[in-house]
Amino acid sequence: MPLPTPDDTDAYYRRHAADYARRADGIDLTPMLAPLLAALRPGSRVLDLGCGSGRDARYLAGLGHRVIGADPCAEMLALARAASPTGAPTAPTYVQARVPDLPFADACFDAVWACASLLHVPRGDLPAALAACRRVLRPGGRLAILVKEGDGEVDDNRRLCVLWRIDDLVARVRAAGFEIELAVPRPSFDERAITWLQVLASC
Repeated sequence: MPLPTPDDTDAYYRRHAADYARRADGIDLTPMLAPLLAALRPGSRVLDLGCGSGRDARYLAGLGHRVIGADPCAEMLALARAASPTGAPTAPTYVQARVPDLPFADACFDAVWACASLLHVPRGDLPAALAACRRVLRPGGRLAILVKEGDGEVDDNRRLCVLWRIDDLVARVRAAGFEIELAVPRPSFDERAITWLQVLASC
């Protein structure tokens, strides 16, 4: 069977949005967020790229950052909006979008948080995705990435998952014009036997 396409991946999340949100919302990602948070000033403008059910967007907004969550899945965004506080000065806002077609002005964010979202970008499309992230970042802005370690592209329940080795990932982030601040493997933040690669870079 051919590998899933990005459209197949979108269809998976449309079908399983509620179940995925229940699982994701129970995961504590604060240790993974710590390096990015240490680099941010109070009230930073943050793009949560591939925000899913809005777990991280809500957390970042609760710390006082101005957060926009972007995701291609309308069903996920509906769950994110329903779970987010309304009327709070720092409540996240949500936009339907995917890389590289980000509907934001140049240099408008202090950080891009891409937690397991670039994981679904075909390998050959990663340069365009990274270029889009760099375009929307202000000078000195941070890009934080989490992807799975491994080789090749795999079919995960009809989701495309692109696996990376850390040297290759770092080389591609550098080629997009970023300076690497952190590049480390991390154990999975849930019970799965997965190693994640965490990269923090600045432009």
